[in-house]
Amino acid sequence: MAPKADDNSGAVFDELLVYYESKISALRQTRDSLEQTKPAVTSPESPDSSAEPTRALLALELYQEMIEDMTMGVVFEAHYEDRQLTGICALCNTKCQCGGAGLDAAAGTQVGADMFECPSCQRSFPAARFAAHMDKCMGLSSRRAATRR
Repeated sequence: MAPKADDNSGAVFDELLVYYESKISALRQTRDSLEQTKPAVTSPESPDSSAEPTRALLALELYQEMIEDMTMGVVFEAHYEDRQLTGICALCNTKCQCGGAGLDAAAGTQVGADMFECPSCQRSFPAARFAAHMDKCMGLSSRRAATRR
């Protein structure tokens, strides 16, 4: 039973799934055509055909590895998405709150949305730079202020 794709991440996952399924089916078709020509590409004069593989056999092995890698990539990505959406946070013991695009996966807040306005100059600054700006704007970071303390 597949979960419903109500949110944006589910739609993105569905698009990725369709894309990878088309790639995997194309690789499977190539593998099947190579397997059909495998008896013809082995050299008839050498009884031990495993001693020196031909290009077609190497291509067949390469395609089989690519199919396996892409399949495992889709499986791991689906598993990761599922665990992120249904997992319980080890820090706060709650379900994951971030399910949409534009959200920070660690904090569950919108990326770049934490802006603060300086009471002195009324300019907006991101949370990471707000304290440094307040020091400069209020004159607390100058050498002259350090000598006054």
